[in-house]
Amino acid sequence: MQTPFQYDKVSRKKYFWDTLQLGSGTAISQLILIFSIPVLSRIYTPDDFGIAALFSSIVMILSGISALRYELAILLPEDENDGYIIFIMQSLITLVFGVICGVIFWLGKAPIAHWLKAPEIEPYLWLSSPAIIFFGLLNGLNLWNSRLKKYRLISAGKVAGSGATAGIQLLFGILGSVSPAGLINGTIWGKVAECLTQCFPLLDKQQRFRKKMTWRDMRALAARYNKFPKFYCPSTLINNLSWNIPGFFLNYYFSPAIVGFYAQGDRLIRTPMNMISQTISQVFFQRGAEAHRNGTMHILFIETVQMLTRMGLLPILVLTVAGKELFSVILGSQWAIAGVYAQILALFTFFRFLSSPMTHIFSIVEKQENSLKFNIINLVIRIFALALGGIMQNPIITLLLFSISGTLTYGWLLIWLGRDAGVRLKRLLQEFVRFDLVVTFFLSGLVLFLKLSGWCNEFVLVVVCALVIGLYYLYLLLRYKSLLSSGHNVQNEK
Repeated sequence: MQTPFQYDKVSRKKYFWDTLQLGSGTAISQLILIFSIPVLSRIYTPDDFGIAALFSSIVMILSGISALRYELAILLPEDENDGYIIFIMQSLITLVFGVICGVIFWLGKAPIAHWLKAPEIEPYLWLSSPAIIFFGLLNGLNLWNSRLKKYRLISAGKVAGSGATAGIQLLFGILGSVSPAGLINGTIWGKVAECLTQCFPLLDKQQRFRKKMTWRDMRALAARYNKFPKFYCPSTLINNLSWNIPGFFLNYYFSPAIVGFYAQGDRLIRTPMNMISQTISQVFFQRGAEAHRNGTMHILFIETVQMLTRMGLLPILVLTVAGKELFSVILGSQWAIAGVYAQILALFTFFRFLSSPMTHIFSIVEKQENSLKFNIINLVIRIFALALGGIMQNPIITLLLFSISGTLTYGWLLIWLGRDAGVRLKRLLQEFVRFDLVVTFFLSGLVLFLKLSGWCNEFVLVVVCALVIGLYYLYLLLRYKSLLSSGHNVQNEK
């Protein structure tokens, strides 16, 4: 068993370096999407984004359970052959699930569109079948390649996927086909490109494991990890529903345009956060499984909280202060209300950003029932908040109630996960105090002062925000450059 000292000096460097490898591709892929948004926002209307957001919500809800969550077990067996069998099994389940969904949406597209109060979505519902399949297959490919520590391959796939998504969405707009079809097709073909990039280099593994894989083995592993379909499948369904339910409520009580404003605001605030969170999450799952076996989970948890807080707090504070101005300048003045929505959602996004990578702890310690309990509570609270705001007929109040409820529930989740990882609440709170709060609050306070003073216009304020965030990340890079160089040395030692 590793001692805490060994973990700090060796595993911490490996963890950081693996995160950096995967993060480079994630960063590039997310930057491609970010840079495409100002152009797309001037081509497509808020209604187009609203219908595309409703379609994406349907796909995200269903693709998350397309493999009954067996993909989460890919990293757990010590035998690599067992992990590969689970990977094949989840792929087969995904294909069957996607076909069944396609039949349902084809036969019931009219009543489904009527039930959603969005008749404009009816022509696109049949596309949910291939979207669910490729989203589901990609879930398995990501985790299989994580098990093999092929982080460069995953990064390449992310870049290819983002390039295809942005390229096709822009192409539809340039050719004059300005409708939700351009946004929807871009999303689907982006996942196709990502799947193909990750899939082809694995053919040698398929040949290697073919003779060792039997249906009996598959059934045995399905029974061994049956907690995933029992607990994590309904838990994921509820979680995805809770994340995507705002779009349905906003469309029901208001209009597709309000959904479009919300979707664009949520997209721009979550895209850079996901650029970091998803990267750390994927590496954390692989490292967490090892740390649990070695008895060092509590150290890994603290390291991850520190990393996420350093990377995420300042951008969130800047967005909270100047979200309206950022959206007006970057997307155009017609999207200013989306910036207001982003300001409302900022603090909630930060707490989700902190807790999201650590939710894998429930899988690692095989307490999937805790995830189900949390997601049920979370969904009930969100439905209540959104319904109350909808009844009041005010989208600002609706999103404010949604954000407050999310901040409280995800803060509670972080404490819960820390307890399962062996970290006491007092120690967790200390990490927020220890990190560079002085620098963070000084820089965000500078932005707030400039905004309130009226000394600069919107464009200058946005430039200041970019400089503040850029200088802060340069400060972090210079402060922790020794970890970068040592991580490279560790990588060469593998």
